[in-house]
Amino acid sequence: MTNTINHYRKINGKPPIVYSSKLSKAALIQSQYQKNGDALTHSNNDLGSLRLRINAIGKTCTLCAENVAWGQRDVKEVMESWYKSPGHKKNILSDTTEYGFAKVGDYWTQVYNRE
Repeated sequence: MTNTINHYRKINGKPPIVYSSKLSKAALIQSQYQKNGDALTHSNNDLGSLRLRINAIGKTCTLCAENVAWGQRDVKEVMESWYKSPGHKKNILSDTTEYGFAKVGDYWTQVYNRE
């Protein structure tokens, strides 16, 4: 996924971003929550906002964002879907420096943050 994100960032004049295993834990929390509730959502009644979820995994949300998706078959398909969506594309091209992602069942989550 890093290569795909950085490809989109490069063609838009943005610096590369790095993978974070800690942010992937925050993404996993959200993907699992969505699968358990069978609903595509940014909210999480268990852990609250994205900011609180990032804090729960031991990081500070300085500039954070989240993309969620459902039903895409692979990384290429989910990234194309996010890139075609203005709000999701904005997150991909934001001034963040790191990202994490997870897929549980058919639910995808990306979490972005600036370290």
